[in-house]
Amino acid sequence: MSNKHNRVASRPQTDNMLAIKQSLTRHSGPLPVAADFEHYERVLPGTAERIVSMAEKQVEHRHQFENKMLVDSVKLEHKGQNLAFLVTFLALLAIVACVVLGHPYASIAPTLVAVPGLVSAFVNKKK
Repeated sequence: MSNKHNRVASRPQTDNMLAIKQSLTRHSGPLPVAADFEHYERVLPGTAERIVSMAEKQVEHRHQFENKMLVDSVKLEHKGQNLAFLVTFLALLAIVACVVLGHPYASIAPTLVAVPGLVSAFVNKKK
């Protein structure tokens, strides 16, 4: 045991320390940071303008896509409303016809179609 202790004690002690500094930079967006722009322009003149042009085209494309999605969504909602109106109207018409023709019990089936449709139209409003 004393042999191990002697070996440990015989190691030279140093006061030198090694410091390591690490940094990480993260950037998110359609355009690079200004320093990168400057570097790109030095390496290949005209690159900065091409990058800006590409970003502008991407923004325009995204706006057109979002507008189309909005218009399509509104059209689809209107189609659904029109179809719901038609089904409800036909069911109500069938109820009236059954009652007028003297078949009040037969009006139960169209009622089961019309009433839940009307209730859900008012209960399930999105906004």
